[in-house]
Amino acid sequence: MIWRSMIGKLWATIIAIVTIVLLFLTLFLLQFFQNNNIQQAEQQMEKIGRKSAELVVHPQGRTMNETLSTVNDLADVYNAGYVLVLRNQEWRSASKTVTFGLHRAFFEQDATLKQALTGRKPVKKIGMFQVPKKHSSKRLLVVGVPVRNESGTYGAVYMVQSIQIAQNAIDQSKKLIFIAAGFSILLTTFFAFFLSTRIGSPLRKMRKAARQVALGNFDIKVPVVTRDEVGDLAVAFNHMREKLKENMNALRQEKEQLAGILQNMADGVLLMDTKAQIVAANPPAAHFIYSWNYEHKSIRSHAETPDPLKKLFHRIAEKNEQQTLELEVQGRIWVVILRPLYDQEKVRGSVAVLRDMTEERHNDQMIRSFVANVSHELRTPIAMMQGYSEAIIDDIAESVQDKKDMAQIIVDESKRMGRLVNELLDLAKLEAGHFQLDRHKVALGDFF
Repeated sequence: MIWRSMIGKLWATIIAIVTIVLLFLTLFLLQFFQNNNIQQAEQQMEKIGRKSAELVVHPQGRTMNETLSTVNDLADVYNAGYVLVLRNQEWRSASKTVTFGLHRAFFEQDATLKQALTGRKPVKKIGMFQVPKKHSSKRLLVVGVPVRNESGTYGAVYMVQSIQIAQNAIDQSKKLIFIAAGFSILLTTFFAFFLSTRIGSPLRKMRKAARQVALGNFDIKVPVVTRDEVGDLAVAFNHMREKLKENMNALRQEKEQLAGILQNMADGVLLMDTKAQIVAANPPAAHFIYSWNYEHKSIRSHAETPDPLKKLFHRIAEKNEQQTLELEVQGRIWVVILRPLYDQEKVRGSVAVLRDMTEERHNDQMIRSFVANVSHELRTPIAMMQGYSEAIIDDIAESVQDKKDMAQIIVDESKRMGRLVNELLDLAKLEAGHFQLDRHKVALGDFF
């Protein structure tokens, strides 16, 4: 059936998406136009009302008629009317039909509009109002601003504006939006069906080719029958297949090279997963694990991670930084360097490098012993030279012959110390590879 095929699903999906988008867009535009017009009208009426109240309270030398004329001019700018109520007096825009029939009793009977007369706060109200005397209803926007003159008398100025014109514009916009939305859905239906049938056939061919590539057949090609986006997709698919084949061959070669390097490394390399289980190990690392299990008489599998490495891995998971550990296994000293492997932000495992440092530690011990011996050998002639020199300075030697004997000892010890220093220099040259032999012909008979 068409509804179970890709064509039907694509067709239905496009229509559903466009319909939902148009529906939300229509509702949003209608609400936006209505709220925006009403908010602007309210702000304008409140601004005029406050200005009119200020003119009434502070006339600045103007008469009441002049003040009312100014207020009337302000209201005319926005096609509105006004009603000013002070004590028992009322003034209104006589030329505006919008304020016809609106008297003090009209505002006092409305609980919301009455608050402006009592001087509490400015009020706003939109709705259908029953106009006295005319026995008819009007859809009005009424904004009331309290007025309090210098004598303390409360009153209010009401700005009245009909919203029928704005409502007519909104209704006209609704009709246009609904017509455009319906026409768009109709066009989308035909377009979606045409598009889904056009791209369905090439996609089915690409799906078949993709399954072959997934099975490892990188030689299959997708025919390019069009020059549109679907044709470009087929070209891109063929290019991807070729690059994937090249990358797989390169990856296979690099894997073989890496395996060869790891197998021939003198250092051990361990790869562990997120559970600290060994995933891969080269021969030196496998020998380390075997030696560890043998020393600790463990019956676990050779692939089981030693306990110190597990603890080190958990420390890495907590601190997210490289850790180092030194272990002694069967008389051999191993240094373990464990680094975390990240999958974006999470630790997906770790790689451990195990280095046999037994020879290095032995060499370090020999160097420390050698330095201690040399220090001892140099301390003896230095002590003797210092002692006999102080004896000569302090005139401990009584005769000239005694002084000569002491001086001779100092010379002998200095020569001894010189020979030690020269031997050390020759040793340093041997280690650096800069030592040169001075060859001479010698008769061997002298040595027998």
